[in-house]
Amino acid sequence: VFLDRSRGRSSGELDEDLFSQASVGATAATAAAGKVNGADLTDGVNGTGSAIASEVPDDRVQEWLTNTFTRRGSVVATAGRRRRLRSLAAVVRTSVYFERLFRGGRSGAAGGDATAPQPPPVPIGAPALAYLEAGAHRWDFDPFGLADLTGDRPVRNMGLYLFHKFDLIDKFGMQMETLEAFLDMVEAGYKRHGNPYHNCTHSADVAQSCCYIVAHHGLADWLSDVELLALLFAALVHDYEHTGTTNNYHVQTRSHLALVYNDRSVLESHHVSAVFRRMQEAKCNPLKGLAQPEYRQFRSLVIDMVLATDMSTHFAQVSAMKDAIPCPENLPRVDILAYVLHVADISHPAKSWSLHQRWTSQLNEEFFAQGDREKQLGLPCSPLCDREKTMVASSQV
Repeated sequence: VFLDRSRGRSSGELDEDLFSQASVGATAATAAAGKVNGADLTDGVNGTGSAIASEVPDDRVQEWLTNTFTRRGSVVATAGRRRRLRSLAAVVRTSVYFERLFRGGRSGAAGGDATAPQPPPVPIGAPALAYLEAGAHRWDFDPFGLADLTGDRPVRNMGLYLFHKFDLIDKFGMQMETLEAFLDMVEAGYKRHGNPYHNCTHSADVAQSCCYIVAHHGLADWLSDVELLALLFAALVHDYEHTGTTNNYHVQTRSHLALVYNDRSVLESHHVSAVFRRMQEAKCNPLKGLAQPEYRQFRSLVIDMVLATDMSTHFAQVSAMKDAIPCPENLPRVDILAYVLHVADISHPAKSWSLHQRWTSQLNEEFFAQGDREKQLGLPCSPLCDREKTMVASSQV
């Protein structure tokens, strides 16, 4: 559903081999490019998914999955882990149903020729604009190049570009000065903790990945304007003011955020709450022209989508996709939007090797920094966070 390999394909045509890699790769934040312990993931696309079902990660990786993908780090039996890992194969089958569901024929800015975006009349520098026009429609878009071209301001430039590309600035009466101030505020929030991974480049990458999914697979014709606005907005802000540590770290250290949010989706709750608090300032609220019913729908969608980026909800989302196979049209629209954002958020294993390798290196750097802090505090080192014991290659799932 989400990936188009060849230019000869129509925008709605499914490349099943590549989707298999994307679906499985997106089920873990640091999957090896198209492989699980050396097994070819594409074996399970049209068959039983034996490669997916039979391979189970080693103990250290299983511990990380348990702590990350379940609430409050509860212990899960090995058999249960295997069942959960095997259930990921169902995502591939579900994708076929959604490919049909999302097809549409609406024309317009969002549903037009995604390979030839028009130069937007927005304040984007010429080098950055040329870079976005040349690559923003591609799955293997390099967000690091955008950050370099813009002086580490990828959120501002990607946000302006996408909001114009989908004609959202005019549709919702955004004032350019206020939109710029909002994007600058979001960018500053991502830089607050100096994270190697959860930073403004990651924000721009996730927003562009959502744009690719929307533009290439009929979603632009299926979503309402408010839903599309909420999706791109949520993608940009989903890790706002990320601390560079995990939810489990906040719970274990009894941090201020853990106390505020009662140990539940600590970071995700903060991301969305902090953004909406800042939007109480008129100078940072580009959506002050929304009618009250539209704003309520928009805010509800953004909250649901950002909270669903909590990795402890991962298996529930996969299960929902599996259950939707008989009647995909019954799946709530917000769940589909949340799944698109979730896929985009953890999609780098399904992209080019160079991008995946760089993101993995930066994620490991962030993990190791947390492990160093845990050692200083006398806490057990979280899985995959011990720089002296973690083997990067074997940590890939």
